Amino acid sequence: MFSNIQEEIEFWSPNPSLEAQIVDVGEHKLCIIDNFWKNPKAIQKLAMDIPATYHPDVVSGTPGSRVDVSFYFTHLYEVFVEPIKQIYGKQIHENSFRHATFQINRLEGEDKLPPRLPHVDHMDSDKFAIGIFLNDDQDCCGGTAFYTYQNKQIVDMVKEGLTTEHYVQDSEHDIEKIYTAEMKFNRCILYPANILHTAYIPNNSFKSFPRLMQMFFI
Repeated sequence: MFSNIQEEIEFWSPNPSLEAQIVDVGEHKLCIIDNFWKNPKAIQKLAMDIPATYHPDVVSGTPGSRVDVSFYFTHLYEVFVEPIKQIYGKQIHENSFRHATFQINRLEGEDKLPPRLPHVDHMDSDKFAIGIFLNDDQDCCGGTAFYTYQNKQIVDMVKEGLTTEHYVQDSEHDIEKIYTAEMKFNRCILYPANILHTAYIPNNSFKSFPRLMQMFFI
């Protein structure tokens, strides 16, 4: 696909001028960057061309299937180091993206949503998640929803005995949905990895085209 590292870096380049919108989500802040990738349609095509797996160790509870392939993303450190410092007062290491992969959460319309509670990606407040929506706007629906649980942001609900028999998306019992980052083509969302969230997937959605969400965890 690439003949040298510079071609690879060029393919995975963000747009040169990016503007961030900051949203308060409970005690946390969410950073939204629209028009993130310079080549979003090529990345969308790659997300569809690479076979996805339903292997449970790879999917790790995520609805649908997952693509997980190694590419060069080390240069993205320069994109996120200042926003994370200015918005969150945190410092990420220059090797934060060294082991990052092309990870796509892919959900077909016929995929059954598993029993799942909103979750945190990591309990460490110094860790961050980055999600990029790759559906064309006409195929967008829902987004990523954020929650509190008993007025707390950091919680291991499984250890507290909370379980579910369905995919929880809306406010329920002590789980309160407080914000939904709307799905939009080439929209990037940056958030602390210790905030409760889940993919917000309305009923009967993504029938004509799969839901595509690119993820980085740093």
